Amino acid sequence: MNGSDQKPLYEWAIIGPFGNTLGDGFEKPFPPEWEIDLFKEYEGCHGSIRWYFLYSDSLQDGCIDLLGPSWPEVAQIPTPPLKEYEIGYLFTNIMCDECIETELSVCSPFKIKIWVNNIVVFRSMSVDKTEHTFPISLKSGKNQLLVKIEKLLWWEWKLSVKFINNKASKTSNIHLKAVI
Repeated sequence: MNGSDQKPLYEWAIIGPFGNTLGDGFEKPFPPEWEIDLFKEYEGCHGSIRWYFLYSDSLQDGCIDLLGPSWPEVAQIPTPPLKEYEIGYLFTNIMCDECIETELSVCSPFKIKIWVNNIVVFRSMSVDKTEHTFPISLKSGKNQLLVKIEKLLWWEWKLSVKFINNKASKTSNIHLKAVI
């Protein structure tokens, strides 16, 4: 990546849905907010849930459809019955050869919250499809990226996450990898 390149994130671990009765789940912390254990099962709003993995460079502009046919098939899980309000999480690791300042761009029609290395770096309470771009700092080595996303009613449940590399040096090398 160089200049103002955009690089979508294509490798994710996904878990959900967690309960969000009447929209109160966005403020409630669920297990991914205090531990990332990709092999542990948790209690979700439809029973036991676990992390599933999505590996695809064919996602259009990095858009992940949490209700769509692509990720449940890739993850080999059944699509659960949907409630009107739910919470999901996406997780990946970002590998960097050096410490860099860069920007992340996210777009979703729902409330989202993003952590980098266990620090909240972005929070949007809006429910529109506005694209948000904000600065992040990445350390040399492995960086954890966690996204919390809300779903309301029967709307689509989509999210796009991309690096906007206009602040990183042209020699920076960012590797995106979901650790299993």
